[in-house]
Amino acid sequence: MVTRWKKRLSLLALVLGVDLLLVGLAGAVFAGAVLLPGGYSPQDAFQAGYQNTALFRREIEDQLESALRLARSADKSSWYSMEEEGSNLLCQLMIRSASGAWQTVYSNTETALAGGSPVGYNFALTYDGGRVSIHKDGEALDIYGDGVYTPDSLWDVPGYSNRPAEEGDGDIRVYLAAIAQPVRVRGCYSSLYELQQGLTIARWFYLGECAVLGLALLLLLLAFLWRDARREARLALARRTGPVWFECKVLAVTAPPFLAPLFCLGFFARAFFSYAAALAVAATFCLAYPWLLYLAGCDLRHNEKPWRHSLCCALAGRVGRALRKLRAALSAAELALPLQRRFLRRGLVAAVCILLLSIAAWFLLYLLFYNVPFYYFNFWHQCFFSLLLATALVLLLLAPMVWLLRRGWDLLRQLGPFTARLSAVRSGDLTAPLELPADSDLRQAAEDLNGIHQGMRAALEERMKSERMKVELIANVSHDLKTPLTSVISYAELLREEEDLPEHVQDYIRILNDKAQRLSVMVQDVFEVSKAASGELSLHTERLDLGKLLRQTLADMDEAVSQSSLTFRTELPEAPVWITADGDRLYRVFQNLVQNVLEYSLEGSRVYVTLDAGKDAATVRLKNISRTELPPGVDFTARFVRGDQSRTDGGSGLGLAIASSFTAACGGALRVSTDADLFTVEVEFPLSR
Repeated sequence: MVTRWKKRLSLLALVLGVDLLLVGLAGAVFAGAVLLPGGYSPQDAFQAGYQNTALFRREIEDQLESALRLARSADKSSWYSMEEEGSNLLCQLMIRSASGAWQTVYSNTETALAGGSPVGYNFALTYDGGRVSIHKDGEALDIYGDGVYTPDSLWDVPGYSNRPAEEGDGDIRVYLAAIAQPVRVRGCYSSLYELQQGLTIARWFYLGECAVLGLALLLLLLAFLWRDARREARLALARRTGPVWFECKVLAVTAPPFLAPLFCLGFFARAFFSYAAALAVAATFCLAYPWLLYLAGCDLRHNEKPWRHSLCCALAGRVGRALRKLRAALSAAELALPLQRRFLRRGLVAAVCILLLSIAAWFLLYLLFYNVPFYYFNFWHQCFFSLLLATALVLLLLAPMVWLLRRGWDLLRQLGPFTARLSAVRSGDLTAPLELPADSDLRQAAEDLNGIHQGMRAALEERMKSERMKVELIANVSHDLKTPLTSVISYAELLREEEDLPEHVQDYIRILNDKAQRLSVMVQDVFEVSKAASGELSLHTERLDLGKLLRQTLADMDEAVSQSSLTFRTELPEAPVWITADGDRLYRVFQNLVQNVLEYSLEGSRVYVTLDAGKDAATVRLKNISRTELPPGVDFTARFVRGDQSRTDGGSGLGLAIASSFTAACGGALRVSTDADLFTVEVEFPLSR
């Protein structure tokens, strides 16, 4: 016999078992997504001491690398990061001076760590001569093993045969001492203390995870053994939920999925609860909502058609009448709106037609059922006269309806050209205005659209005129500056040829000549960009080998390339790649691109120059690593734009603009793309057949 308590315990065991299993699975997901990637593995969490963990080794490696980096930079203002550890990690940095004496450049302790670790510090690391030695609990640890670093090596420090110390690190000594039990440092973030606390939390987390999963399995086993009692418990639950209104059940099932995210996302949590309370709401929802669905399933399974016990069914008639009244009120309100007169008139006609159809229907029903006024006619006569009267009424009522439909059809036909014209104006087509009949409902809207069209066209013409004037002004000014600049350069050259001038005067003359030459180049660049923008650039197109042109450009700039610290990697096909372009202009394009690479590439990096001949086009790519961070959203081919805004080397910012203008003038395309600090320029030309 199944007792009441056994039925309750069977449900309780199932609920608690499933919820604890969900909690355990969530904990496992958390461990796999957060703890394990963070280094808090069960193996490290249950170590005897925090110094035996991989996280501690990585932390010491980072501290050693930071100390070496700071020692190399000799920037004492950057050593404040060592102070964050406080007494948990002692550090001393020593650098050998030019005389051979060792000088302590930084120390966060008064104790000399070279003689051993202080009391309470059981871990000591010494970096000397490019190698590391570690003593833990008074015993030396084997750091390098066979001397070759592999991914399985415990320590990733300098000194391996395949990872030697950097040049100059032999003049650096680093002493690190880690405390046996880290303490909290007030006002600072101690990584060792946080590491120990994290390991403690991870240890308790794994213990709790095992306990929760074990208890969940035990409860699920009990629920399986008491499954017969649970069947009767479901019937009892269905009897309890049967009298409840069906709308309340639907609300109870549908409301939580909408309310719970509001709390979790902070919509209500910020105003009424803390974030911990919002997290508690989310956990409660995840654990309780499945059982609410379970309760609803029991109700649907064991109660026959529960939706019949519904408030909506009881009030269906009243709601229907209320909806009809509401529809009539809305129609009346719509007719009262200040719309255009013809639309109001059409609405009134439609309402009158509907009213007349209703009256005619009631009248025909009266004739058919009460034989009035066909009392003395036989049945067939009654049917004939009733049908004749109905046909006359329908024809009379269809006349205004046909008129309304025709007007609506005209409006629909005119909406097509109107919307098409709107799309054309939006896409920039400002050629022809929209013409509609004078009696069209969209006549006023079409006139407004035509006014917008005319205004946009006038604004566009004014802007194009302004751009042309700007380009012409720049070209004229650049041309006018050439003559005085030529005179300045000539006189500077004559002054340089003078003898017996004081040395400081010769320096002034040299500076004057350099600045004048640079200004001349800038004026010429501005002049050429202006000519290209105005379409007045003279071209002498010919069939040429693009690969040969690239080799010639690189050969002519070989001296500048050799003087730089960059390494050029070229991949040019031996077979000719024929295109049609202006050789001089295209030579200037690649000269500007190579010069841009030499000026802005990271020192010591590699530059890749490739030429790919496809089926229809040839593409030249130049890839380099920028010396400075590339700002996002910058059009590098625009005029007077430089990637490094802080540069004061006299660059005009026109190199890529000239290259882009000349490429477009020759019938090609120049594209610039960036990926982090990778700067790529692509020049594409159609192949010449």
